[in-house]
Amino acid sequence: MQITSTFKSAFHNLKRSLGEAVVGSDFARQDGTVDGILLGATAGAAAGGAIGGTRGLLHQTRNRVTEELVHRSITDPKLDGYRYSVRADWDRDCRTHGEHTHCERELDGWWHNYSPNVRERVVGGFTEPTLQNSHQATLIGSALTGAAIGAGVGAGLGLATGVLGRLAGGHPLRRKPLPPEIREQLIVDSGDTVLKSTAIGAGLGAAVGLGAGLLEQSGAVSVERTWDAPVYEQRDLGSIPRNHYEWNWSWNWARPGDYQDHSPRGNRLVVREAPVLDSAGKPVLRPVTRHLVSSRFGPVSGLIGGAAVGAGLGFATGVASSVVNRILVQSGME
Repeated sequence: MQITSTFKSAFHNLKRSLGEAVVGSDFARQDGTVDGILLGATAGAAAGGAIGGTRGLLHQTRNRVTEELVHRSITDPKLDGYRYSVRADWDRDCRTHGEHTHCERELDGWWHNYSPNVRERVVGGFTEPTLQNSHQATLIGSALTGAAIGAGVGAGLGLATGVLGRLAGGHPLRRKPLPPEIREQLIVDSGDTVLKSTAIGAGLGAAVGLGAGLLEQSGAVSVERTWDAPVYEQRDLGSIPRNHYEWNWSWNWARPGDYQDHSPRGNRLVVREAPVLDSAGKPVLRPVTRHLVSSRFGPVSGLIGGAAVGAGLGFATGVASSVVNRILVQSGME
């Protein structure tokens, strides 16, 4: 019983918080500025996500998988010196005397940093098989991209509308304040709308995502191939000075010491992954066997990703419709 009561209380608080956020988005200043941006962003995200998801799903239905041989270059790393930089470490010291606060910058010291210059030299190449998708777009990826673009465009249009409205002498969404009783009812209705649309969006998104995952799986290609690939090792390329900190024991405008060629903390090794070379300087190749799969996601990940994207689009739809509803209610009062 205690758990149920706690859950109901948390759910009620969440619903009310969402309702207050929607209803009160432009309540303090009824000039329509926040409403325009919020409405544009949420409506744009919902529309863009739906269009992008549809486009991605269409691309998945048209996708074809082909096996192609791809040439890869084999590069050998060489240490070619290092880059040296000094960064001042400033601190802010503030002291309060009565009602006045005085702040000064103090130079605590300097960071001396050394970064290796590693040059890659092509020493050979090899060919490996790959599985290529004719259409790269997918349901989830395209829905996310569309939602982001739609939200940005919508928010920009909302902001532009507000700026132009102010220049013209009034915002098209400008409304009178809401009476307390109407505002309270709108808070309840808006909270319900946002939560319900989020839940519906999550359910629909999960179903569509599951279908997209099954579609991806049905058209997937799985093969086992063997080819000659380079052998790699961890190689010590040399050493460079170790990063260190130099304290400032003098005045604020003192100069750092000259540590370009050495470090008080000694040197550190530079280790990189490098191909194994034979006595002639050619890379050593050996047969490798790999299992290649073309599918980019499956039913489980599609269900989870679809539910998440659907919940986001449902949330945006709920917020947009609630803002429109509040604007219509305010319009009827005039």
